[in-house]
Amino acid sequence: MAQRRKLKFALEGPREIRSGTTAQYVLVVTDQDDNKVQLPGNPFKILFSGNGEETYPKVKDNAMGGWEFEVLPYRVGPYIIEVSKGEQVIFRESLNAISKTSAQTSGLLTKTKINMKGYGLMGGATGDEASFNLSAVDAMDGKPVPILDTDLKVTIKGVTGDAEGEYIPVKLKGSGPEWTAYFKPVKPGAYEVEVLLRGNPVLRRPHRINFASQIDATQSLIALPITTCRAGTPVQFKIIAKDKTGYRLGLGGHTFSIKVTGPEGQFAQPTIADMGNGTYSCSVVLSAPDDVYEISAFLDGEPLGNSPVTVKTTN
Repeated sequence: MAQRRKLKFALEGPREIRSGTTAQYVLVVTDQDDNKVQLPGNPFKILFSGNGEETYPKVKDNAMGGWEFEVLPYRVGPYIIEVSKGEQVIFRESLNAISKTSAQTSGLLTKTKINMKGYGLMGGATGDEASFNLSAVDAMDGKPVPILDTDLKVTIKGVTGDAEGEYIPVKLKGSGPEWTAYFKPVKPGAYEVEVLLRGNPVLRRPHRINFASQIDATQSLIALPITTCRAGTPVQFKIIAKDKTGYRLGLGGHTFSIKVTGPEGQFAQPTIADMGNGTYSCSVVLSAPDDVYEISAFLDGEPLGNSPVTVKTTN
């Protein structure tokens, strides 16, 4: 049985064209060895869309391993060439139609507007996945403009606090004019959102959002440096506050409760001092020798991640 050839597709032609001007393209098909492949008949259908326009250019076999077609954009903005073979879409390519003035001067795309909305733009707690929606529209009439994921880039960079200098990975999902950006901030602080369309900023200024750490009992810990101590001497230990990602909090103000249980039941309440930096200094005196004590710590009634810890007393 003959092995089926793997075909590759490439588009020859400009990626930036003038609105109101016809542009010519050639779809080239090659095999895995980069040899041009001549397919029988006219197997391809071309869809040219963008800025509210949708046309199906006529495709012509040039008898040299390529299929020729022409497109004519009437507006300024992004367009997409979509190639189908039968019912399957096999190739997509994005183009940029610019005005004559833009072509002679800057060549920049500025006629597409990106609208953003969603709770992720309002900030929240670190460790939670956040998201917001992006919609590409014509800046003049507000009509949807289809774009590719390769056209759109969202960056989120920390600018204050522990987040300063940190970039959050952003995942884009969607198609056409509608996209959703997903991200998860880990460090607390202010972040700036920047949106680029084909490398060009689409916002007048970056959008700023703030994320604060939210304490999590299961991630917070009792830091006990010893496992044995002499009876009658103070045992020093700490509570370390962390958020749900395990990131250590940099601020205090939380209310912990501590219970010490020994041979005679519940023991005296230890002292707790808020150090103001996410750590809490604790001290307790265990009086009975040759016994094992349990130290438990709670946040709003929920035990901390490694609670309880044990200490054995000696003479």
